[in-house]
Amino acid sequence: MTESSSDKLIEALRKAVSRTSMLAEGNDPELDPVVRHIRHIIAKGANTQEILDALSNAEPLLIKIDAAQHNRAKQVRSSLQDLIDLLEKQDSRLVPQNEKKQLEAQIRSHWNAPSKWPELLKAFQSLAEQTLNTPIDEASQTKSSFFQRLLSQKRQTIQQASDKEAHAANQSCSFRANE
Repeated sequence: MTESSSDKLIEALRKAVSRTSMLAEGNDPELDPVVRHIRHIIAKGANTQEILDALSNAEPLLIKIDAAQHNRAKQVRSSLQDLIDLLEKQDSRLVPQNEKKQLEAQIRSHWNAPSKWPELLKAFQSLAEQTLNTPIDEASQTKSSFFQRLLSQKRQTIQQASDKEAHAANQSCSFRANE
């Protein structure tokens, strides 16, 4: 690499770090002064050692903030699942299972991406609206599961047999009364 190309690379890296630090600013009040300091020393053209020292000093804070971010993400995931569970406990409502499964898949995929949290909340809101706006009568009429249909058929068969027995008993009683 020639000296002019390495100078261009260094300048490009300085700009990239500066712009990245601008994006990071505002995410955490504890991190903001550190980010500003890094941006300041890069902008003034500090030497390699000064930049390395600033980055080394920032490292523990960055790790701490990353861990805090991960904990917040776990709380979001847990809270969304708790909200889904709360919806399912509604006695007079049924949660649409396809939509629930889609939301749970989205949560598994995007729980640790803060930029996706608004979408996850929107998806939960949609699920809640569908659940709360559909009475259990309509929801149960939509499509019953195989086992529900099987049990329903069995109940009908038992009911019909019981009706036939009752009818036969009634006829037997009325036949005896006529004798």
